[in-house]
Amino acid sequence: MKLQHLILSRFNVNLKQVLARRKRNALTYERWMDQHIHFFECSLLPSMQGQINKNFRWVMFLGDDTPDKYREKIESYGCFESVYIQNEESKCPHTGPLFRKQIADWLKANVQDGYDKTLITRIDVDDCVSFKYVEKTHEAVEREDVVGIMNFGYGYLLDIRDDNERLFLHSRPKFINQFRTHVFERPDEVLQPWLEIGDVRDQPHHVFFAFPCWVHIYHNTNASLYLRSAERPRYLKRTLSGVYLDYSYLKKEFGFDKRYLEEL
Repeated sequence: MKLQHLILSRFNVNLKQVLARRKRNALTYERWMDQHIHFFECSLLPSMQGQINKNFRWVMFLGDDTPDKYREKIESYGCFESVYIQNEESKCPHTGPLFRKQIADWLKANVQDGYDKTLITRIDVDDCVSFKYVEKTHEAVEREDVVGIMNFGYGYLLDIRDDNERLFLHSRPKFINQFRTHVFERPDEVLQPWLEIGDVRDQPHHVFFAFPCWVHIYHNTNASLYLRSAERPRYLKRTLSGVYLDYSYLKKEFGFDKRYLEEL
């Protein structure tokens, strides 16, 4: 089966608008960018560079107001395509109508014919996936003839906020999580992946429980999802158990580098 796999990430699109709305622990734009670039170098970047299956195209969306010094730094990695898009004022800047339209337009112009299936995956720049993530995704699509939405039900939650380092084995059997992949048979069916749950709830949904395939990281520099201690039970309600926090394991299997914590 011939697969076309696009992996999309978003770095700082609408960042200034998001930071302006943040009332607690606000960061300056430069401070957020410096910390997030460092965190990216310790999390998703090595995770994607270490993928066993290299049959994918990784695209990074950035705000068109990104200063030159950050453009040069981000483009120097050389393992993804940098695409600059327009920022917008919106009640929900991360998934506003202009943002969605620009992603949809980019996909329409870049998804190619000649493939049996097209896979569109979104992964946040401050998370990690297993080095086998792409390999296992392709194997599942080919073996089960997947069409619709697929994701892996097992993963980890790594909580490194406020010197409180904890790791949880997590299960999301019905939740369409942020590591999901949309699988299409025709290029003209392709949808951009930043959709609300209500937009995709009725689509075919396939969940695979091979082994923990992802690490969702809670950290203090996340501009859009700062979780207070009182909010933890709501976000951890599907946690199976706390597990021994072995950073050598996270680096070996996911690429996460503890030096972020040591150098922050």
